[in-house]
Amino acid sequence: MALCCKCAAMLAFTDDLGLRCANAQEFDDLNFDPTVIAAQMTIRAQSNWKPLPIREIEKARQLFREAGLPLPAIPKRLSARMKERTKWCFSTRGLKVSPYNLQHYVEEDRCVIGDYAVLCHSGHGVNSYAIQYYLVYGPLRMFLHLGWGGIYMDADAATSRVRDCFSLADEIVPAAASMGKLTAGDRLTIVASDFYGSYWFEPRENRPKIIQHSHGPAEIMADVLHWLQIRDAFSDGRMFP
Repeated sequence: MALCCKCAAMLAFTDDLGLRCANAQEFDDLNFDPTVIAAQMTIRAQSNWKPLPIREIEKARQLFREAGLPLPAIPKRLSARMKERTKWCFSTRGLKVSPYNLQHYVEEDRCVIGDYAVLCHSGHGVNSYAIQYYLVYGPLRMFLHLGWGGIYMDADAATSRVRDCFSLADEIVPAAASMGKLTAGDRLTIVASDFYGSYWFEPRENRPKIIQHSHGPAEIMADVLHWLQIRDAFSDGRMFP
């Protein structure tokens, strides 16, 4: 990997070997300066520098990148606590039940568990495989269970659907955070699954909202995002200038 002079110098004092350069769009555009790299290695040798272990979230990022998948924008407070539990399974909490068991996590006692994040690929048989992204964070309970990795699945189409849902999730998380603190029973709940149906609950409601003609994960998530945007517009008076 080629580095520009500025980034090469910075790497003498950091452990971020995937550091992005602000001076160029692509790594291929960067210039390699052997003088700076030599100086960097001398500084490391003289300071008894040792690389730190790669953070677990970076392992997940690399794994997903190699599979052609993005990593959702997990809130920093949780991403720093992510640990690799098994192959293709990262979480901030211990997992006694496979994340494939969606309903177990949806029905858990939220007060006991607290905030957490799960990012996993699991399944069974030859075609029943899914990416699970579960996020319980502040006023939000979001459970994505997206078909991906099955032998008979259209790989490109499945990857595109996961990308779309992660993109929507990245908008929903900060929008939901703006709702402020709610009681444990008043959280916004989203369940989006290719296998078990998709629905969502407004805070303080017990009846799920389902789009009449389309129950797909992306459609449900888009509906939630629209509701959050409308709610935000009402709350700050933009609806009635």
